[in-house]
Amino acid sequence: MVKRHLLRDTSQFSLGEDVEQHENPDFIIWKKSDKLLMSWIFSTLTPSVLGQVINSKSSFEVWSKIERTYSQRSMARIIQLKQQLQSLKKGADSISEFVIKLKAVSDALASAEENVSERDMIMSLLNGVGHEYDSVVTLVSSQQRTMPFEDAQFLFLMHEQRIEQLNISAPSAHYVTNTSNFNNFNNSNLNNKANNRNSSNNNYRGGGRGRNR
Repeated sequence: MVKRHLLRDTSQFSLGEDVEQHENPDFIIWKKSDKLLMSWIFSTLTPSVLGQVINSKSSFEVWSKIERTYSQRSMARIIQLKQQLQSLKKGADSISEFVIKLKAVSDALASAEENVSERDMIMSLLNGVGHEYDSVVTLVSSQQRTMPFEDAQFLFLMHEQRIEQLNISAPSAHYVTNTSNFNNFNNSNLNNKANNRNSSNNNYRGGGRGRNR
């Protein structure tokens, strides 16, 4: 709160007499300017924020209350973002998409003046992937020193490509197996039909010889 600036008339100051006080003219001018500044600040605030500062006595008090209000909100926001960074999961996203989400949360924390270390980023990456990446998680976790985040990302990307290649080759092998079984089934049916025809012909020939006798 702004303190009142006073000038005392020392020439009239004596024991038993009241001290005559006068406001500093410069302070009167400053006070008028401060009221104008407060009015301008009030005009820029939302109704919810205005209600919290409307009883302020000076622009300094207004700014102090706003600062306290938004610093509390900023802390809540930082806590929320940190929890989000720790709990974010890859799910059905690719590694690249997952990393983009991690970096978006990291950038939001940085804008709130809360920097995220590479160790925290790597931990979020390790905790967010599925069991199919366990071998990479073990490799990265076993390093004595924290590797750069980009290096860890590269290892996960390589493993992701390997998984995709295996998923592509697996249906092809299944197709070959099914085709082989289908061919075997057809060959078996053809052999059975040929055997049946041969058996029918032999029976026909045998019956014919009996009738000629």
